[in-house]
Amino acid sequence: MAMIDSTRRSFVTRIGGGAGAMALLTVVPHPASAETIDLPERESAILEAAFGSSVLTPGKISLDMPILAETGLSVPVTFKVDSPMTEADHVTRIMGFAPGNPEPVLADYQIGPRAGLAEVSTRIRLARTGFVYAAAKLSDGTLWGTKFSIIVTLGACVEDIFDLDWQRDAERRAMRAEARAAAAAE
Repeated sequence: MAMIDSTRRSFVTRIGGGAGAMALLTVVPHPASAETIDLPERESAILEAAFGSSVLTPGKISLDMPILAETGLSVPVTFKVDSPMTEADHVTRIMGFAPGNPEPVLADYQIGPRAGLAEVSTRIRLARTGFVYAAAKLSDGTLWGTKFSIIVTLGACVEDIFDLDWQRDAERRAMRAEARAAAAAE
């Protein structure tokens, strides 16, 4: 009888240790690779409106986030930009996008040389598995970007997550904004 318990314990220990190591492995943040940045049409239009251009040069910015998110409700992310943050050479703006979300802009930070560090950590919501994009504008006017592939097992945004008609989504957001403005005016 003791032999069975011993075997069962060793089996559970081996499986438990292996599962813990696997869980640790899957949630360790990895920096995004600098590949060619081809933004989807909707995000390209947003970037064009914000920066005056949607052409991103790969590099200088990275995303540190888990490769697997058990839930998209609160995913940690750190935007890091390689910049000395001096008066002459600094980051002016950092933006993050998730094309799979009903509202694609995840983050929009305007910073300057007094920030001292071109790094921002926050938590984001993700609707589904896909890419997260990041863009940074430097004081010399150059635009840098990267993308990161993330697996989301349970999405956070439930409103029209599989609706790819972004123009209709934009109209809905505008209608909601008008309703909020009218309610605030009352």
